[in-house]
Amino acid sequence: MREYNPIYKYGMSERRKKVKKKALYKKWMSMLLAGVVTTTGFMGGTVTLRAAETTNWVGDEGLSGTADAPEPDKVVPDANQFRYQKEELAAFCHFGPNTFNEIEWGEHYGNKAPSEIFTLKNDFDAETLVKTLKDAGFKKLIVTAKHHDGFCIWDSKYTEYDVAASGYKDANGQSDILAEISKACTDQNMDMGLYLSPWDIHDESYGYYDENHKPTDKEHDHLDYNEYYDNQLKEILGNEKYGNKGHFVEVWMDGAKGNGANAQEYDFKRWFNTIQENEGIKAGYDADCMLFGAEAYTTVRWIGNELGIAGKDTWSKSTVDKEKNTINSNKQGNATVGFEDGNQWTVPEADARITSGWFWGTKKNTPKTMDELSDMYFNSVGHNATLLLNIPPNNQGTVDKAILDRVTEFGNNIKETFKTNLAKAEGASVKVSEVRGNDETFKPGNMIDDNDETYWTTSDGNKSGEILVDLGEKKNFDVVSIEEAIQNGQRINKYKVEYREGDSGEWTLLEEGQTIGAKRLCRTSEVSAKQIKITVETKDGKVPMISEVGVYKSTEDMEKPNPIPKGMEVIDVTDKNVEDGKGFTFKGTWHDENQPQYINGTNTWANAGAELELKFHGTKAYFFGTVDPNHGKAEITIDGGDPITVDTKASKRAVGQRWFETPDLQDGDHTIKLKVSSQAIGIEAAAVINNGGKGMIELESDSYTMNEDETKDLKVKRVGGTEGKITAKLQPNPGTAIQDDYNTELNPVITLEPGQKETTAQVQTKRNKNKTGDQYFTAEITDVSEGAILGFNKKAKINIKDMESSEGSLAALVKECESYKKDWFTSGWDEFESALKQAKIVLEDKNATPEKRNEAEVALKKAKEGLVKREKYTAEDPFAFPWRKNSSAILEAEFAELHNTGENEKWPLKVSDADWASNKKFVNSLENEDTITIPYHVEKPGIYHAVVTYRSGSETNRFSWSDDAGNIQTGSVSAGNKDSNVTKTAEFDITVTKAGSGVLTLKGDAKAPQLDKFEITPKDVKLSEFTVNASIEGEGGTITPSGETKVTEGENVEFKITPDKTHKVADVLVDGESVGAVTSYTLKDVKKDATIVAKFAPASYTEENRFNFPTEVNGTAITAEAEHFELKNTGAEDEKWKLEVKDADWASNGYFVNSMNSGDTITLPYHAEKPGKYKATVQFRSGDTNNGLTWAEKDNKIAAQTEVVKVGAGDGAQATHTQDIEFVVNEAGDGTLVFTAPEKNAPQLDKFDITLVEEKAPVVVNKDALKAAINTAKEALKEEDKYTEESVKALKDAVAEAEKVVADENATQESVDAATKAVEEATKGLAEKPAPEVNKDALKAAIEKAEDVLENLEEDAYTPESVEALKGALETAKGVFDNTDAVQAEVDQAAEAIETAISGLTVKPAPEADKTALKAALAEAAQKLENAESFTEESVNALKEAMDLAQSVLDNPEANQAEADAATTAVRTAIENLQEKPPVQKEFTITAVAHGGGTIDPSGAVKVEEGKDQVFTIQPYEGFEVKEVFVNGESVGAVTEYKFEAVRADASIEVFFAEKEAVQADKTKLNESIAAAEELLKHAEDYVPEDVQNLMEVLDAAKAVAADPAVTQETVDAAQNALDAAMNIAPIQKEFAIMAAAGEGGSITPCGTVKVERGMSQTFAIQPKEGYVISDVLVNGQSVGAVAEYTFCDVNADANITALFQKAAVSTDKSQLTAVIKEAEERLEQADKYTEETVKALQKEVEAAQFILADKEASQADIDAAVQKVRTAIDALEEKAQTEKPENPDNNKPDNKPDNKPGNGNNGGQNNNGNNNQSSTQKPSAGTPNKAVKTGDATPIAGAVSGLLAGGAALLAFLKRRR
Repeated sequence: MREYNPIYKYGMSERRKKVKKKALYKKWMSMLLAGVVTTTGFMGGTVTLRAAETTNWVGDEGLSGTADAPEPDKVVPDANQFRYQKEELAAFCHFGPNTFNEIEWGEHYGNKAPSEIFTLKNDFDAETLVKTLKDAGFKKLIVTAKHHDGFCIWDSKYTEYDVAASGYKDANGQSDILAEISKACTDQNMDMGLYLSPWDIHDESYGYYDENHKPTDKEHDHLDYNEYYDNQLKEILGNEKYGNKGHFVEVWMDGAKGNGANAQEYDFKRWFNTIQENEGIKAGYDADCMLFGAEAYTTVRWIGNELGIAGKDTWSKSTVDKEKNTINSNKQGNATVGFEDGNQWTVPEADARITSGWFWGTKKNTPKTMDELSDMYFNSVGHNATLLLNIPPNNQGTVDKAILDRVTEFGNNIKETFKTNLAKAEGASVKVSEVRGNDETFKPGNMIDDNDETYWTTSDGNKSGEILVDLGEKKNFDVVSIEEAIQNGQRINKYKVEYREGDSGEWTLLEEGQTIGAKRLCRTSEVSAKQIKITVETKDGKVPMISEVGVYKSTEDMEKPNPIPKGMEVIDVTDKNVEDGKGFTFKGTWHDENQPQYINGTNTWANAGAELELKFHGTKAYFFGTVDPNHGKAEITIDGGDPITVDTKASKRAVGQRWFETPDLQDGDHTIKLKVSSQAIGIEAAAVINNGGKGMIELESDSYTMNEDETKDLKVKRVGGTEGKITAKLQPNPGTAIQDDYNTELNPVITLEPGQKETTAQVQTKRNKNKTGDQYFTAEITDVSEGAILGFNKKAKINIKDMESSEGSLAALVKECESYKKDWFTSGWDEFESALKQAKIVLEDKNATPEKRNEAEVALKKAKEGLVKREKYTAEDPFAFPWRKNSSAILEAEFAELHNTGENEKWPLKVSDADWASNKKFVNSLENEDTITIPYHVEKPGIYHAVVTYRSGSETNRFSWSDDAGNIQTGSVSAGNKDSNVTKTAEFDITVTKAGSGVLTLKGDAKAPQLDKFEITPKDVKLSEFTVNASIEGEGGTITPSGETKVTEGENVEFKITPDKTHKVADVLVDGESVGAVTSYTLKDVKKDATIVAKFAPASYTEENRFNFPTEVNGTAITAEAEHFELKNTGAEDEKWKLEVKDADWASNGYFVNSMNSGDTITLPYHAEKPGKYKATVQFRSGDTNNGLTWAEKDNKIAAQTEVVKVGAGDGAQATHTQDIEFVVNEAGDGTLVFTAPEKNAPQLDKFDITLVEEKAPVVVNKDALKAAINTAKEALKEEDKYTEESVKALKDAVAEAEKVVADENATQESVDAATKAVEEATKGLAEKPAPEVNKDALKAAIEKAEDVLENLEEDAYTPESVEALKGALETAKGVFDNTDAVQAEVDQAAEAIETAISGLTVKPAPEADKTALKAALAEAAQKLENAESFTEESVNALKEAMDLAQSVLDNPEANQAEADAATTAVRTAIENLQEKPPVQKEFTITAVAHGGGTIDPSGAVKVEEGKDQVFTIQPYEGFEVKEVFVNGESVGAVTEYKFEAVRADASIEVFFAEKEAVQADKTKLNESIAAAEELLKHAEDYVPEDVQNLMEVLDAAKAVAADPAVTQETVDAAQNALDAAMNIAPIQKEFAIMAAAGEGGSITPCGTVKVERGMSQTFAIQPKEGYVISDVLVNGQSVGAVAEYTFCDVNADANITALFQKAAVSTDKSQLTAVIKEAEERLEQADKYTEETVKALQKEVEAAQFILADKEASQADIDAAVQKVRTAIDALEEKAQTEKPENPDNNKPDNKPDNKPGNGNNGGQNNNGNNNQSSTQKPSAGTPNKAVKTGDATPIAGAVSGLLAGGAALLAFLKRRR
């Protein structure tokens, strides 16, 4: 056996080099941890590193410095914004017509009167609503005074569409909901916001219309909506009765516009000016009113969703462009996160609904759970946003008790959670890394003083800081709160929160991120700790400013939820007591862990062999725990049943995951047993359904995708039992999709009867023609009946694909489908191919509408889903040889039947997966006697060409084929290649001698390639030719091609049949058989001569040629072409646009009906065989959305449609549209249907595709007249006070009965007509009441009062206007008094006018005061203050106060003369009272301070006599230099001496020093290397543990260097080099392949690919045949000599071994030569012991000897001579003079054994690509000899030690500087 390997040459092996490098790393690390390390040798050069120091924490004590406050940011909140963000909570109140009609947007009220849509009868209860909110902690209420429907909840003088017109009156007889809410807010002192929707569906001024209300442009607009809106703003904001004490702090201008809303530009600037004039600084408030939805003027921004959730890292700043009036708030996903460098402060406002709707409804009145509200709070307020929560009143004018209770509960939980700040508890403390200027103003205690104005901050230049919260003792908490001092701006861009149990030890990360802002709430599962560390950082040039921090334990209802649904029984892994029938029992070694990320904070894990047992009572159980790339499998049994294998391996690590569930079980006691079978298993808890068998319901999936305008059934499952009935609701909630995108009113009830396991519930999307991008909403199961559990998927995300953005998704689908091959499928291909073709046409059509693209996508998806994949070729589904011209077929190898002949072989024949294969699959290992068989059918004999796609690793690979039926000639083909990673093709021919079926057998030789597919085409196959004769019968059109057409056998030929303008296709005959009235026909697979004849008939529909309605329900539609109708133009003869038929490519038959203007008709004579409902799909183009149609049949055989059915579009008739309308055929037979264009004209009509939907539909009763009579009656009843009680009652009774008839679907025409007549007669029968006697007493008294006032009035003292108004009112009143026909209303109005005029008398303003003396006094005072330092402070302040008062009088235009004179006197008096200061002092103090790094002499408070000089000498310490000297705060440079000359005032001198050459080290590359190392360690399990451990140690050292602000560049570079070197870690591979081969003349055993586990040995025996000898054995390409046996020891890489033989010849003996070479190589491994000359001589002789050893022709004499020369050179080796060598402390260190803890990266596998070209980072290849590796190498170790000694002086200097 050979015991050495020539891999080891004249020095260290790669592995020994790596071992030595690791030893140096470890030495470097151990010294670093001790405080210093000097590195040399492997890094080159010598550098010194200092260990990181512990933070010196600073408290409130001993702060004695002074410092200026940091400069605020340029972008800061104003007073209103600051208050709002600190107040956190606001409420929304949506109340209006939608409340009573249970909808969200009032788009369909039409012309209904206010009394019909707003039906509130009770007094609105604003007081309870507002007080509940106030008590719950809400600080503001925003009221929807007008929503999109345009209805006003105040009494507006600008519209009759308001609450006053609805008939509502409160307890005081007033009609003003807004005023009621305002009063309640004023009583509770709650701020108010005003929601006034800019979009107004109702008001006729909205949009641009002319005087006839026809659409026009902005310039020709008849009514100005902007003025209307502005007037309503003034009406509300200018009235003291609205708002909190007459004030609104926010105006909400919702940006919503309904789908298709008419264009309306908003005059925002005008509106904003009105708002601020009434509610902003101009109106005397401390800040402008906040604006929502105000473009560039926005100060409160939408968060981007209606979920009440802000982005995790949210900035309160947006980027606006005032000139362009645009705003960018950085929408990321479903949230606007703002910008760090935004130029305008915008409060992030997260709006949400406590129920599922903005408006109350009977199906949307369930309040959200506390879990949901808590999530909202922590993800809005806790993410630097405010939470705006909608609380909707109901249709009784109150708020549901359940909603009010939930508001109270929510508020109480917030208060209780944040009531106790553990950071302020007794024994707790807050300290920081540094305080700005050591100034108490910025002390740490400011962060727990509950004062938003105070804060802690750092000194300039320190952009980061640390906060240490010490709780005094270990306490439980789950929330850490941090607040920035946002009055100075938002600037924190990085934070980290950590905790630990004691005063020392490792920190555990709780949370990290970017922004803080107004508030950051770091929420976790409950943890226990003593200390919390908060690290904050901002950008360069700024300092962090933190106003508050807090540590809290939340209430149970606000705790962070775990993944286990409420109601399930949770069994924690710590529950090991099974006496109560539930709990865990563990066997083997399990490792318990406690971390907050685990469920209940606990986890346990074990390796293979460990076991556990769970006992529980219930119907179903789940296991929760860790999935991880290094976790493995477990075997589980339930109640002793068959074992189930569970795999917890995952691509990335995650905790709290559900990785096992039992099937549904009988309600009772159960036992689950688990045994870890491979790697590791981690478990946190078990969850059990234990509710008496009632079970748990959930949605089948948590995500769905829908198209616009689609209805989808969501499956609801019931698991864990079916006992009893369960009910629930499916509630839709907004995401990025809102009311315009999905049906908010659809809230289906979910019912599961006893025994029922599943049901469905619907969701619906709407068609939104705006380009929104894909959006989503959620569907959530709520209101689950008592006893049932709401499961894991209680909420699903519904993604809506945007039709307007659908081009990309259609393109992606088409691209995918184009890769499909027909031969992969057994059926469905024709439909798929047709759908794909149509999709490509739509995709290429630039004018294709979104509907068309969506339709094409849906059709293609459906066709794709209809494809049936082929599994195998069979006799029933054989491979068919393609024989048609230009045809081809793909034979996929994986569809063959595989026949493996080996037993227990390592590489069996099988189908494998690979991306390189065409269908992602290929046949592998077709070896030796293995075969694959393919059933086939060949229709035509001949020669077929085949191209095989394959991969091969041997150039000799080939395969052969044969046919058991004898139809195909036997053959074979070479398919080899030396590189198995390259895909190749080989071409060959297959000869078919006769047609028929059979089985084709493919067989590999000793080796065969990996087979992917065969592409087969006909090469020489004889085909026939046939003739197809095409013609027309009669006249009326053409057929193309016509005449004789020659067609090759098997081909298709298509014919186009085109009628002319006056005809239509009557029939098409193929070989005499009718194929219908088609316009195109394709003869497929032609195999004989054929004929095709087209027949035409007159096109126009007439009584003789009627259109026939279809007769089959839901059968094929029959098309009525519009151009074939009878047209009647009703316009003038000279009409410009006459009704006519025009041609166009877009029309189905090439023609359409154009210019069907108002009154024009088109007539269709028809025959309907069956009465019923018919759907007609109209194809049209239109330029006006108001286009439409009406229709009628003269004998009412088809129900008349008198109301206009809109059939229009607003795209300028550029796109083709379809729309469904419905006909109801009352009576079968012939008839005449007449379509009439309404006032807004009809569209361009192409065709009507008509389908019978429902046969024998009931006769439709016409109720139009009855509805009209009811409306007329209701209008009359609005003035019911005018009529007698009897006549009013009669009419009301008639209307009530009539409405019953309208609602009755079975009402007959007779009953309808009778009800109509009754209502009409009752309306006519209304009798007016006799006029009441008019009482004029009050009017008389008012006239007398007015005359008395005017008689005694000094008119000159009042304004003429107010006097004339009174006189006018008096004259009018006298006229009314004298009018005998005056009614009581006129009398009362006249009396009221007099009272108004009297109260309106206005006193003239007083004459303007003379302020000349006042101005002079102020000027004199200002002159005096120029020398204020000469007077005492008290007298100067008195003068300033007098001046301030005088200035206010001067600025007040209404100030009178007395006030002006008094102010003048006050100023004069204060001037006279100015007192001069006593004489100045004769001695002054100069304060001299030197900061660390040197001294100033003299120092401290230095007394100097007046006029004397004073010199100060400045001396830096060694290693320091003067940085800067400040005199009286002004820099005088880096001087070492300074003289104060002729001192006449107190002064100061302050000196700062700096370390010499303290250049900030560049750590960019080091940080990049740290990031790369951390990323590498995420996959630590894939690498050698020793390398990983080494890398972790070096990484820790590098981080310490990176964290040291004073570190030198040399130290940084050294740490980086060390880290880069340490990252060269070797991957683990568990099994390796040794390829063994033998040349001609012998064998090697074992042979082929031999698998060997890592670290094992493998021996190979080499045996020559008779007459041969072993010539050489090559291991990894290198000779190991002609050995008969070779052993690979400690295998750790792939390898190969090849035995070579030659015919026996005269033998020579090379054994001595081999021995002496080995001895020489051993000596050369210790070359450093010998002189250079003797080593080189020996190397030369060894090289010559190795040449002789390898030379097969070498003679014995040559061999002996070579032995002698090597022996001589060995003997001549001369040792160097001896020197003492340092001992390597690591040589005898035992290996570090890594633990096998899951996730620690110690059990991954080495990555090997099958070649031996290993990099320097890999371990040596297999074949490493089994001799010991030496532990020492003098040269590198000596260098390291000498470097350490040489660096000592530098180390001492470095440490001295740091002290």
